[in-house]
Amino acid sequence: MATTKKDLPTGRDSAVLWICLPLAGVLWFFAGGRYVVGAAAWLAPVFMLRWFRGRRAAVAFPLAVLAAGTATFFAWRGIADVMMPTAFYVLFSAAVASVYLLPYLVDRFLSRRLDGFSSTLVFPAAVVTLEYLLSLVSPLGTWNAVAYTQVGNLPLIQISSLTGIYGVSFVVAWFAAVANRAWEESVAGRNIGRGLAAYAAVLAAVMLFGGIRLAVTRADDTVRVAGIVARTFFLSENREVLEPLIAGEPLAEEVAAAMREETAAINDDLFARSVREARAGARIILWGEASAQLLLDDERALVTRGRDLARRERVYLGMALATLEPGADKPVANKFVLVDPGGNVVWDYVKSIPVPGPEDAISRRGNGVIPTVETEYGKLAGVICYDMDFPAMIRPAGRAGADLMLVPAHDWYELGDLHADLAVFRAVENGFSLLRPDNEAVSVATDYLGTPLAATDYFATDDPVIIADIPTAGVRTVYAGVGDVFAWLVIIYLGTTAAVILIRGLRIRRGMNRNT
Repeated sequence: MATTKKDLPTGRDSAVLWICLPLAGVLWFFAGGRYVVGAAAWLAPVFMLRWFRGRRAAVAFPLAVLAAGTATFFAWRGIADVMMPTAFYVLFSAAVASVYLLPYLVDRFLSRRLDGFSSTLVFPAAVVTLEYLLSLVSPLGTWNAVAYTQVGNLPLIQISSLTGIYGVSFVVAWFAAVANRAWEESVAGRNIGRGLAAYAAVLAAVMLFGGIRLAVTRADDTVRVAGIVARTFFLSENREVLEPLIAGEPLAEEVAAAMREETAAINDDLFARSVREARAGARIILWGEASAQLLLDDERALVTRGRDLARRERVYLGMALATLEPGADKPVANKFVLVDPGGNVVWDYVKSIPVPGPEDAISRRGNGVIPTVETEYGKLAGVICYDMDFPAMIRPAGRAGADLMLVPAHDWYELGDLHADLAVFRAVENGFSLLRPDNEAVSVATDYLGTPLAATDYFATDDPVIIADIPTAGVRTVYAGVGDVFAWLVIIYLGTTAAVILIRGLRIRRGMNRNT
């Protein structure tokens, strides 16, 4: 049915809409960014949809961009604005809001042209379509997906083992569409009991699946692991080294000598704490991302030292290094070197996806192949920090049957555990447990269900170490095998629905033209 003036509210209904917009903006602030409240992700779309459905698009969209853009500006401060000027960040916030409001426009134009409860599927389908397409083209990967706001809802997020994050996003977004249909039908005096029952049945099935998965999946054998984070970071505190690296210039001899002296103390501390945790029972020890920062000429000696430690203490030692080659076009190699209890280097992995901006500008890229190794503690796999934000990159580890994913990471204070939440979803999707020691943020260890096993806040302790007993066997998941089939089915549904509506509209117009 085409939109007409009688579809738009007047009087008291119009006043309600003007309450919906600021309410949606406030909830939008809590539905993403630094201050996530899981319930806000369910409620913000309810009021934003009401606003869009009750106002003409020419009015609804720009005012919604103002509300959502303001919320985005404040919600992501300290995170998204760290690599851009304030003026550009204002434009960035408005642009992000505009993109994430597109599903509301799609719903505005399509849902009212559908009859019955099927109209509620348009909005969640549009949300999933947007999130999936962004994951393919955006350098930010899957950041800001609705699903990540639900990381604490363990029964709900188990659906990720079937559908990836897109099943969670669909269920949450669908709630808003169903609530709006109930709102509209109740005003019109019609009953939507069957529609509400249908959504409730689907949500109950999702939660029941998750509850059963949590109840029946149990780990028999575990291994003690330790994640060790450096207490200080040389590069971030020494501009006289960082600036020449960025400029592609060699280091002065006295600067290189001073660097060797200062980083030696940092590295000595890493090795001493690794020995301590090994003797306390840890069999797998992992350093946070780039904990050891050193010149390329010194890398071999450091790795040899790690090999000796692993052989002597009979542990797997994951050394996270930032190897510097001043004067090179890409002077930084962000590495993860794993050594086995025999003192053998199992892999020498280079970070495949540096963070867009300064890191990408100076860092070599790895080949994107996730290393794995069979051990007495299950199949180990490893990547570095930002790599985990891209489900398509991580899925081969799930298909290969990885049991434990080792992820050295380095974030900053404002991120807290926000970035770790993305990695937790990769664990659920692919059926592996997770150890993620994080420099300057929250380190986490979870099992393959996303159940927290341990967490350590870097800023809450003088000895940032995370210790956990982690399952040695993971589980196989449907998602690891079939990938983003669910997302593609949703995209096909939305595209087909839009095409049918467009063709129907064209036929109606042709009929009207013939009649005139």
